[in-house]
Amino acid sequence: STLRAASSAMQRQVGQMDGKQIANFGENLLALLFEHRGEARVALPLMRTVVQLLEARLLDALLNRQPNSEIHNGADVPPAELSFGARLRAAVKAVSHNSKDMAMLSVALNFQVLLLPCLR
Repeated sequence: STLRAASSAMQRQVGQMDGKQIANFGENLLALLFEHRGEARVALPLMRTVVQLLEARLLDALLNRQPNSEIHNGADVPPAELSFGARLRAAVKAVSHNSKDMAMLSVALNFQVLLLPCLR
């Protein structure tokens, strides 16, 4: 299917990124999640993308990295002094907080389970 092919292409592309590119990609995902936290039609596909990347273990380099105080985020994004995993968790919480949409809650729960090993 088209969705499967697109997912596979995205995973190949992210898998070929170096550390700096993955860091920039991760920061862009965070910024997009916070920017569109009130728009489920945008936030839900973004969360599904993050879940796919977590399942493929393509964000492990970011999740295992120490916080970086040199990153400058937008006003709504949690400070870079927090780990990427903690900021990602805060972004998904901001998107799914008070949601009654089952698709949103299902993806958020899946995300939380996948992130558990990274947040100690």
